[in-house]
Amino acid sequence: MLNAVILANTVLQEMWNMGKIVRPMKLQKLIYYTIGFFMRDYGEYLINESFYKWDYGPVIPEIYESFSKYKHHPIQEMEKGNEDDYYVINDMKMLKTLKDVIGCYGNIPDFELTDLAYKHIFWRNSSLYNEISEQLIKETFQNLSYGK
Repeated sequence: MLNAVILANTVLQEMWNMGKIVRPMKLQKLIYYTIGFFMRDYGEYLINESFYKWDYGPVIPEIYESFSKYKHHPIQEMEKGNEDDYYVINDMKMLKTLKDVIGCYGNIPDFELTDLAYKHIFWRNSSLYNEISEQLIKETFQNLSYGK
């Protein structure tokens, strides 16, 4: 399992390589979709941290804290890891999933991504500000195809 900040840095790198802007809300949703589809395809949760149901959809509090200084503005730099260095993921399965997610959701505006998440099972079956279980994420994505 990975630290969510490393996954966030990888999302940022991939989006920036494509010339795309990423705000904190979009970063959270792209991570959510990457985790969900990776879990669907490979049966692994991928990160150490949990998602929580917040007002604007699924959020990893550690990612929120790391990038909240940007508020509603584009993120300008990656977050440093524990050893004062920037880390990204090179796992081919994860990168394939991430690129598929970015290809499908990368151009969707932040609030539209949130609206899509509101339609997912976790939104109906969990309480606000509570943890979204890995099982609920798995159920959400098991029959989901890209773009839904």
